[in-house]
Amino acid sequence: MSALDRLPSGDGDRALIAGTLCLLVGGLFAVTPLQAQLPGALYVFVEVGITFVIFGMLVLGLDLQYGHTGLVNFGHVVFFAVGAYATAMLAAQDSFAGISLGYPWPLALVVGVIAAALLGLVVSATSIRLRDDFLAIVTLATAEIFHSVFVNFEGILAATSGSSACRDRSRRSPATPTPG
Repeated sequence: MSALDRLPSGDGDRALIAGTLCLLVGGLFAVTPLQAQLPGALYVFVEVGITFVIFGMLVLGLDLQYGHTGLVNFGHVVFFAVGAYATAMLAAQDSFAGISLGYPWPLALVVGVIAAALLGLVVSATSIRLRDDFLAIVTLATAEIFHSVFVNFEGILAATSGSSACRDRSRRSPATPTPG
């Protein structure tokens, strides 16, 4: 029995229509010249909402792989990290740690997705026939390898500084010490 056999019949058309509608609305918001200005106190709700959506997409990926196929994969975090680091390094402007190239964020986002997809392609090509514990070991090893790379190349990746390294220096107060 495949995962497609478990889906209720007739829901595929509705899901396709809903997904297409969501993509169209998202595309419309992306190209519109209108901008919404939120009061400063409400920005935290937008940031928390965006974080919830990102983590929700990660959970959906885990549900798809473990819940429907039964395969244990510890590699979701490494793909997320590679895409996030690539996006952050390309889009950051004048950060105090790591590489900051200052490219427009839509371009950086596309490159981050491509970087994560290329890593996924390499890992999947090497582990295509693995099942059960062996797939878990390979994906866990990949995550640990990239964790070591991120931590050991501190000057390039600013791994222990997190996303605070990507923020603009001019927004920081003079009393806030810079790591280093």
